[in-house]
Amino acid sequence: MIEVRNLCKYFRNSDSLITKALDDINLVIPDGQCVLIAGANGSGKSLLMRLIAKLEKPTKGSVETSEDVGLVFQDADAQILADTPLEDVMFGLRRNKKLSKDEAKAKALKALSDVGLSDKANSPSHFLSGGEKRRLAVASVMALGRKILILDEVYINLD
Repeated sequence: MIEVRNLCKYFRNSDSLITKALDDINLVIPDGQCVLIAGANGSGKSLLMRLIAKLEKPTKGSVETSEDVGLVFQDADAQILADTPLEDVMFGLRRNKKLSKDEAKAKALKALSDVGLSDKANSPSHFLSGGEKRRLAVASVMALGRKILILDEVYINLD
């Protein structure tokens, strides 16, 4: 479950003027639900996702989740850190989950298989198509065992 209560995110510019990026957002998403949040460019959708994933702190309000949240960024290149898909998925498993190299490799190969990238496991990451890069980002989040998955700009770079 995701529960957002009275969520506000304000920014102060160089002239000390405050911009209200999000103001008093309330939202409840029960477990098992798939939700699409739509809006104009610059309306705060990506910011809301980063707040739910706890990558940013709100100015006011709260975000509660029943499980760990994984976020796949709009720009998958920003999430790819290693030379190959296998190394990329293993990176998060070794760093965040402290798995041994063999355990991380097994989980990484499973996640790559789940997203249809087994045949690209040892290919250079920068040669992947836009859609393959998105799938690699999804595999990296899935391998970490995140139960809640947020996709920013879900329809971008599909293949």
